[in-house]
Amino acid sequence: MNAPATRSQEPETHRRFMARSYHRNMARMTLKGTMATIAVFLTLLIVVVLGAKPSNDRIAPLILLASVVVAVCALGVRHRDKTVFERQLRLQAAADAVRDDRLMLTEHLHDLVSHRLAAITLQASSCLLIDGSDTRAALKAIEADSRAATQEMRTLLTALRQSHREMPSPPRSLRDVCTQAQAAGLEVITTQTTFFHHQEVENLLASVVQEALANVARHAGRTRVHVHVSRKRDSIHPIVRNEAPMQKWKGSPGSGIGLALLQKRCASLGGRVEAGHRPDGFCVDVLLPDPEGNR
Repeated sequence: MNAPATRSQEPETHRRFMARSYHRNMARMTLKGTMATIAVFLTLLIVVVLGAKPSNDRIAPLILLASVVVAVCALGVRHRDKTVFERQLRLQAAADAVRDDRLMLTEHLHDLVSHRLAAITLQASSCLLIDGSDTRAALKAIEADSRAATQEMRTLLTALRQSHREMPSPPRSLRDVCTQAQAAGLEVITTQTTFFHHQEVENLLASVVQEALANVARHAGRTRVHVHVSRKRDSIHPIVRNEAPMQKWKGSPGSGIGLALLQKRCASLGGRVEAGHRPDGFCVDVLLPDPEGNR
């Protein structure tokens, strides 16, 4: 479950690197242009000084010609560097756009599919591990999640084919997320002692809890999970903590993509995500700014 923080920081680090590269190249081109201007100015000054003496009539034109050649070469090199650098910027902008699209697609695929698959895995594995479990009820739940995942994937693919359509968003209700997790087999105990000032914070909170519950289903199986939502001054403070994994449960290894995406989303609103093992399970601790009034 642990997600490396560097993954969510890579795009921002790359942008800072490109900004520094841009300023360095602009400084070099400015320096070359300044040197060319100084060369022409000094040459004209020398020509004016030497040209006042009859004995220097032949030297002054040669100096003027040489300085003009130097200036033209310097300006030509500056123009070439500028053209090359602008082309590099265009190529980099295209690469950034492709990377952003891939990150967005990864985020939507994870939201629409990964959570459903975790629920299906939990239902199927529980039937194998728990004696006397209701196999028919588990199959019904697996069927429902499979159909829902198929429909959500179809909606996503349709949106990708039609560029004018917005990307679909998963349910953002905290109650719906907890109800879905309970239907999958988790025992979710929810305590909410505050309300939200901004809808985007409430939506993000539901995403955080959904990811945390899906991770519990993957790594701990059918166990008890405590979801506590409170307020710290101007911030929402959700904590999702699960108890010990069910007996004989074999957790599937995670890629860390889900938590890395959550770190990115929370950081975009000025929040933070902390996740780690506790003596009695695993805990996801989040802080989301939610001040009163306009953001």
